[in-house]
Amino acid sequence: MEPDVQEGSSLLVYLQKDFLDHDMVLVVHQGKLKVKNILRIGKEICLFSLNPKHEPIRVFESDNLDIIGVVKKVISNP
Repeated sequence: MEPDVQEGSSLLVYLQKDFLDHDMVLVVHQGKLKVKNILRIGKEICLFSLNPKHEPIRVFESDNLDIIGVVKKVISNP
């Protein structure tokens, strides 16, 4: 999630399943822990990064997605 989350940063995450569009969330997607922004388009969910190197991820019903919580604060490691 660079540039907002640098390697070594700590995240303050509010554990909840609900989210608002464009929230930064901590999720487990296809067995991998990820920090992404989230957007709901109709019944579809899209995970995206602020880093343009990473393509958005369309989440399908058959995908294994578990929303852990919403990131409330990023604490950078100096």
